[in-house]
Amino acid sequence: MHCVLLGMELAGISPETKLVLVRFVQLYGLWESITIGVKELAKASGATDRVVTSALSELVAEDLLIRTPIVCGRGRPKSGYRASSKLSRLLEDENKKLHVINRPRIDHVLNPSAENCKGGLSVCNRLLLSTLLLYADQFGIVRGIGVSRLSQATGLNRDRIKAQVHKLIALRVMRGVIPGVATSVVLGVSKSVYFINFHHGFFQKGSSGAIVLTFVSKSSGDSGEMSEVAAIIGSAGLGKGLEFERHKKFSGILPDSDRFNALAGLFSSLAKDRSSSRALQVRLEEYASGLLSKHWKALELGQFNSDDELQLRIKKDFSKGTGTGRDFKDDVLRSELFFEFVYVVAVLMARRVQSLVLSAKGFAYEIAGLQILPSFEPGTYFGRFAVGRSLLIVPGNSFRAGECYVMNESNLGEPTCERFSSEEEMPEIDRYRFGLLFQVHTPTRYRYRG
Repeated sequence: MHCVLLGMELAGISPETKLVLVRFVQLYGLWESITIGVKELAKASGATDRVVTSALSELVAEDLLIRTPIVCGRGRPKSGYRASSKLSRLLEDENKKLHVINRPRIDHVLNPSAENCKGGLSVCNRLLLSTLLLYADQFGIVRGIGVSRLSQATGLNRDRIKAQVHKLIALRVMRGVIPGVATSVVLGVSKSVYFINFHHGFFQKGSSGAIVLTFVSKSSGDSGEMSEVAAIIGSAGLGKGLEFERHKKFSGILPDSDRFNALAGLFSSLAKDRSSSRALQVRLEEYASGLLSKHWKALELGQFNSDDELQLRIKKDFSKGTGTGRDFKDDVLRSELFFEFVYVVAVLMARRVQSLVLSAKGFAYEIAGLQILPSFEPGTYFGRFAVGRSLLIVPGNSFRAGECYVMNESNLGEPTCERFSSEEEMPEIDRYRFGLLFQVHTPTRYRYRG
């Protein structure tokens, strides 16, 4: 029930009070009356005595908890607390709608004894992180949840949410965030994507559920250093936006067909729109990751035909807002062409990533699930280079949680895998290069100085 409570909007109470209530329901449930003192609840919730005192008063005033005075001899009377019928009804109604896959991690974050990372996590840190976990997938990625929704669930305003996110990134509990885009000719409206780091020591050992495989890009100028969106923009730019220039650098990245030339002008506009290009790249990686997770064997054996579900998903994703572009709104044929182009690029990405995994000597795992992590670094070529590409992989066979492999070329030019027992064994500069940590601009007012 406490997980359901995390996602509920409770007007009239502060974020700190919300955390105290969630922890209360987590520990004591809904049906029993609990006799508890302020200090005991403060210790259990990780809040101060003052915060808990204020929280209990708020919760009683909002008819979320019922307080019953208990007289036991001399001294100050204690109080018994239980969930109100109002709270019970709210939770029972919402419980039927929610499927939570990260419950153990949420429970861990809500427990104040879990504050074992540098600087510790404040009450609001823990509230936001546990709320993000409510919506995260098995890889720790949160999609489709805007700041307004997080604000409703936590009671934190937009500035406080941004400050909390930047602190979590500074502590490496989050890998980073790809900011959303309010208006884009290609994307329409795109919400921020949050990447929680399940491999961080803050989370319980063995809870990552995935291993990391990183591919180090080859020498500058090789197509391995170019992201898919960089290739799209570059190809459109070389063709001056009138057609895609199918240069050898783009082979295997872009569809080899003149049918898509009508889209070149649309994508060339992204050359000066870094935010939209990053958001589009992350969306393509999401599609390719889904294809690999769902069709790994079929792709490997050359038996993959198509994924109708993904094609419908692409239409849905790009039909919102401006979507395929203002000049496409009334052009059904060009819209369908756009959807097909995105789908084909995602399939080509999936095939290239799979070939890299299959070529990784020393990496003997079956693939049950896979997620491509974003990797961005400013470069001279349209400023869209992927220096290293990292994958989170859920193996189909047994594995040691936290393992990390880096695939590079030996002096003889052969691919080799270097094994690390955890990401943190890697130099931090490499974790940034490989996309395991993101370079995120943090405004001064949101900067964590712990």
